[in-house]
Amino acid sequence: MESDIEQDRPERFKAIVHGLVYAKLSFNFAGRSVAITKLSVAEGNRKEGYCRRFIQNLYRALEEHGFERIELTASFDGRFVWARLGFQPVTASWKKQRSTLTELYSRHREELSPVNRDIIAGVISADHPAGICILANSVGTVDNILSPKGASYTVSMSVVTWDGELKVGSDVHEQFLFGRQ
Repeated sequence: MESDIEQDRPERFKAIVHGLVYAKLSFNFAGRSVAITKLSVAEGNRKEGYCRRFIQNLYRALEEHGFERIELTASFDGRFVWARLGFQPVTASWKKQRSTLTELYSRHREELSPVNRDIIAGVISADHPAGICILANSVGTVDNILSPKGASYTVSMSVVTWDGELKVGSDVHEQFLFGRQ
């Protein structure tokens, strides 16, 4: 992988990483945060763990240098990928997600398998942004809660684009990112 770094203000740097993973990052040294503004994996290398390893390495480097969080806007297509890695919605995004999730859960509750009903009800009742991580990492007894089959999929699809973060040094976030579940 190669990178290009550009300083746009004294406390801010932008970096572009290119190789199997292409990423645009904005480092805010004053705010101790990094924003991922773009991240993609080369088409022939998707679903091979490159994104996870990139984020794991970025996380370790940020932790070593005293950064506190990684921020991003999770697109519709990427929202569950980010949640599987431990990114969770910021408070304002979570409130919107929870409201929509609750509404669709109420509407489709009886159509859900008992396992998926319990998972989704637990996420709603916990009322914590990490619930999106739990939902994205949940597997029901028969099929993944996010597979396009019936009510579980309908309810889960209510989770749309969200502004999120991964807190550096957080055990909750690390359990998803590093598979410590």
